Amino acid sequence: MLENEASLRSWRLLTDPEWLMRGDGIPAEAIPDHRKVYLDYQGPVSGDRGSVSQWDAGTFALAGETPTAIGLELDGKHIQGFFKLTCKDGQWMLRRDSRS
Repeated sequence: MLENEASLRSWRLLTDPEWLMRGDGIPAEAIPDHRKVYLDYQGPVSGDRGSVSQWDAGTFALAGETPTAIGLELDGKHIQGFFKLTCKDGQWMLRRDSRS
């Protein structure tokens, strides 16, 4: 989740985020924006759709954005550095950026 004014832009990571530190990209699914109250929420998802847990927390800076890519500088407890969310044919991927 990325704080964006009054809401949280959100993606569901489809692989353990630890893979990012190994240099591999991980698939991500864009999901609807969330209210800020969900920034620290952990627990069951409504409609019996599973559960959500917080794997990392920290700050980010937007390092550029186009309709198909979002550059991020992440400063979390587990992940730090430059990353890019890219979308090709409706499929999102989160990868370490070459600046990291």
